[in-house]
Amino acid sequence: MSTATFMDRCLAGDADLDDIGDFVGAWHEGAGPGMELDAFLGMSNEEYELWVEQPALLPAIVSAHRFGFRLVEAVKDLAAEPLAARALSPEDACSILNWLKATGRI
Repeated sequence: MSTATFMDRCLAGDADLDDIGDFVGAWHEGAGPGMELDAFLGMSNEEYELWVEQPALLPAIVSAHRFGFRLVEAVKDLAAEPLAARALSPEDACSILNWLKATGRI
């Protein structure tokens, strides 16, 4: 596996969402020495925690990277981020908002 992160490879079209398990497995086998798993995947710590707790939101996390916005911040204030509102489905936004509330982030 190259040094490109899962997110880099997804955005380049060289990996599918289903490939994340291969990246996690490679990390557990020693790839990315000295890197935390979130960094190895190309996610912020908050994105990684969201993915671990809500795996179905991985497409929204990738979309946030594709469109260049911070997913968690965008959901906190969708009115101030019209691009985020277009990139997320209402269901994804609601799930993320509920997660933010449940984890005490807002």
